[in-house]
Amino acid sequence: MTDVDWVSLDGELVPAEDARVSVFDAALLYGAGLFETMRIARRWVVDRDRHLARLESSARTLGLTVPPADRLRDRIEQWRERTQLRDGRVRLTITAGSIAGGSRFEPREPVTLVMGSPRSPAESERFRRGVTAGTTRFDGGSLAGHKTTSYLPWWLASRARRDVEEILLVDTSDSLLEGASSNVFAVIDGVVRTPPVRDRALAGVTRRRLLELADEARWPVQEQPVGLDELRRCDELWLTQSIGGVVPVVKLDGELIGKGAPGPWTLRALELYEGWLSRESS
Repeated sequence: MTDVDWVSLDGELVPAEDARVSVFDAALLYGAGLFETMRIARRWVVDRDRHLARLESSARTLGLTVPPADRLRDRIEQWRERTQLRDGRVRLTITAGSIAGGSRFEPREPVTLVMGSPRSPAESERFRRGVTAGTTRFDGGSLAGHKTTSYLPWWLASRARRDVEEILLVDTSDSLLEGASSNVFAVIDGVVRTPPVRDRALAGVTRRRLLELADEARWPVQEQPVGLDELRRCDELWLTQSIGGVVPVVKLDGELIGKGAPGPWTLRALELYEGWLSRESS
């Protein structure tokens, strides 16, 4: 067993194979829970506090109870210290808790689970060279914009297109929403655009960070709707996600994007984000 095979369950470090959650947990029975996945870079949990703030915001909106942020920070750090993971991901899952002996709408104390894994060289290389993507129509309903354990619609959308590495979700009006695990930036007619998130897509932590870095660099990015036809004729395309950072897309629905390699705008976005990450994690 490796160090990464340990998890933190309600603040107790245990081997993953020995961790136990009640069969009456509301997350198992009804999908009542929240999660955040964060990157670890040089042992630093990237933008941890922004992830926790998003989780707390979702909990308030959905009427779920989560432990205080300082307790969650301690449990993440407890797990990171035990595993000594240098580069990878850590996932924080909070379930609504067990409903045994009570109302299904009033679970007991929430359950907190921290676990993770290293980032492989092959994964890092895939993020660097670029990924393939495909489009599909999608409606996340009232859970769009929240990372809940009711993740089935996004999981099914990704499973339906196993020929690509990321699914880009468009609504019934052919307007781009997000990726199944990412936000999207496109260069269209020489202008960098990203769809506004509002309440129809996840307000990505890495998306927000890149927008701030672009603003500091006086690098214009327009938050405005992107239609499917516009997306398919874009000059460049990239994703933002917590684990990959800025991830070039080199092929969409079987067609090359530009020359099939990261273009100048994409490389600039990579430079901005990776430069910030290097400074903050050193």
